[in-house]
Amino acid sequence: MIIVCAVSLILAGCVSKKKSVLTAETVSIEVAKTELQQTDVVRMIDTTRTEYGRVTVTEIEYFPAATTASVPLHDVPAVYVPAIKSFRQTVIETQTQTRGESIEATSELATTNENVALDSETVTKTEVTPAPDPKRWRYIFYILLLGVGLVLWLKRGKIWKAMGHAPLSKYNKQLIIK
Repeated sequence: MIIVCAVSLILAGCVSKKKSVLTAETVSIEVAKTELQQTDVVRMIDTTRTEYGRVTVTEIEYFPAATTASVPLHDVPAVYVPAIKSFRQTVIETQTQTRGESIEATSELATTNENVALDSETVTKTEVTPAPDPKRWRYIFYILLLGVGLVLWLKRGKIWKAMGHAPLSKYNKQLIIK
């Protein structure tokens, strides 16, 4: 029974230790975005119209054809024009202005809704195993050697009897020493 306990302790001492890390990360993001855009455009156009006119009316009244007089003209060679009785010139000017405005109005309303939901879960498991001790087999050998020595010491009486010798007692030891 003692041997079994000793061997289990020896083997338990040789187990390599592992470091284990568990990381859990949960991210939850909710974004709600509402965008309102209003555009008002007013165009005012001036449509005023202006008309301008000038008319010259010339009235010339001549004497009857019986009394013809020649009027010498400087640049025109010998043209016979009847004599002018009266001369009247009338100038008619008109200016018409028509006023006007044209108004054009435009209104736009734009609404944008955007909802984003993001759920992310990350689980990371990391296991780190350190390098085994290079001298562990030597330690195991020494521990086994001690165990065998302990077993032999505990069973020394039975071993001596099996070999045909009586175990050493105090009496025998005194005889051998003297």
